[in-house]
Amino acid sequence: AWTYASNGSLIGVSEEQDFGPIDKRCNGLIELPAAERYGMLWVHPQPQASFDVDELLGEALAKELASHNLQDYVFAGDKEIDKRLNWKLANDTFGETYHFQKLHRDTLGQVFYGNNLAYEEFGRHHRFVTASKSIDEVRARPESEWKLSHGAILIYYLFPNIQLLFNTGRVSVVRIYPVHGDPAHSITRLATYCEPSYADLVMSTDAQGREDLRVMTDIYDPNKPAGSIATLEATMEAFYSTVELEDYAMGEKQQRAAESGVSQEVIFGRNEPPLHHYHRCFREALDMPPLKPVEAGESVVASA
Repeated sequence: AWTYASNGSLIGVSEEQDFGPIDKRCNGLIELPAAERYGMLWVHPQPQASFDVDELLGEALAKELASHNLQDYVFAGDKEIDKRLNWKLANDTFGETYHFQKLHRDTLGQVFYGNNLAYEEFGRHHRFVTASKSIDEVRARPESEWKLSHGAILIYYLFPNIQLLFNTGRVSVVRIYPVHGDPAHSITRLATYCEPSYADLVMSTDAQGREDLRVMTDIYDPNKPAGSIATLEATMEAFYSTVELEDYAMGEKQQRAAESGVSQEVIFGRNEPPLHHYHRCFREALDMPPLKPVEAGESVVASA
């Protein structure tokens, strides 16, 4: 194996006496355009390309992302999910909460009400908020004590394949990629980052001994005691497994149904605006005709 420095320059060639002499100065890794903004590293996949993060995001969204101080978060863990479903079907998973009380009855349905969201578009990107059941406890407090993450989850979509899910003290970054040559196959990479104070709390060895905390390993327990806190491992595993074993398992069935050719159209409800936005933007980027609204008496919409 060859060895490279953190700046991509070649610094070591394994068994160079057998491989042959090589000029290390001009055989480093290919440099890609990159920028560090709002606590994230943005990279363009084409070496000769250029891009402006602020221009891509727009002023309003850039300001919101900056407010989260992601540069202070610490890495907690990650997972890769390899499934037989188109990347857009995987992406649709994060575009509505209409299915929560059915598909996620014993998991997310224990934590979130489902079928509700506050939604705003930022060009090809968007943000939506959906209420958790803990919003009832927040409502009982003085408004001066309200904090969004105590009663809801905040989700940003960055066109075309990135989701940022903000919850109390942490953010989950979801990156969804197609597999070249196989439209029925996608790979999802999930990673969790925590605010330092949250990470210290849930990862500290003395948390088990604190009288004011009840540590739990099942975040979906409907009878969890007040003041309880889930371990970080339990929180990540619950999210990752819910996506893989429920959302994506259903997505694979949808993929098979789509491939069968039995159904030619898909209908998006008016309570699913992020789905409309995803596919409207995909079609615009591909110079395809826009989605057709369903009129009174009609039962189908143009294929997505």
